[in-house]
Amino acid sequence: MALFKLFSLCKFVLFFLVICITLPSQAQMSGLYIGAYHEDVVANPEDPTFGVVYLNLPDGDASFEGLMDFTFVGCQSKSVAEIKGDKTKLSLKGEWAGQIDNTLQSGTYKGRYIPKGKYYEGTYSVRKGKQLVVVPNCIKYFISPYGTWKIFKLNTAFSDSEQVESVSLSNGVASWPVPARSVATSISIIDKDLAVRGAKTAVLHQQILPPGQVEFRIPDYLPKTGKTFVFAVVASDGEKITYISSQEFSDK
Repeated sequence: MALFKLFSLCKFVLFFLVICITLPSQAQMSGLYIGAYHEDVVANPEDPTFGVVYLNLPDGDASFEGLMDFTFVGCQSKSVAEIKGDKTKLSLKGEWAGQIDNTLQSGTYKGRYIPKGKYYEGTYSVRKGKQLVVVPNCIKYFISPYGTWKIFKLNTAFSDSEQVESVSLSNGVASWPVPARSVATSISIIDKDLAVRGAKTAVLHQQILPPGQVEFRIPDYLPKTGKTFVFAVVASDGEKITYISSQEFSDK
């Protein structure tokens, strides 16, 4: 009987250790995560847009903040949505709200950490549903009623192809690989300190590039104050994200 009890205890301890090793640490699941949102192609086949999204996540179960940026062309007003919610174990749940080309928008935002891939993914919705937005002499587009998002820890990369390479920066020029089937690429430049502090002005630049363009010269207008920036690249095949990469750099 004593031997049986000892065996049972050993099995319990082994099971406990396996669980502890398997579950991700809070440090792995916290910090600045950068990725992309993608409007649903079925709900919005006309122009399913994608762009940068980031969340600054706490170590434990606590509130978090982030941002989705909808500004792509110079004639637009600055269009950003603030994300606020709560992190509970592996789950994120909250709301987003902001002014997108002079229209007030809001909705739900939720997701979950995927331990195997070491990323968060989820969905968002738009309370007002699908809408046509017209900015005279600038741009006309639809807002999708819902979409998906995926974010990765800063300075990491994702590709839905077998080979994954990070964006690289050299002599003021960023370059990156993207899967051949990608039809468009979005690049963003983020002020890291502002992103961590939750400022609405953290995204300094966002632009949609043609699929054949795989490099971008960092603009000269960035603040020359020893700041740390993040260069982020997102590619899409028109329906989903095919590539994400982010990399810190300094103007020093």
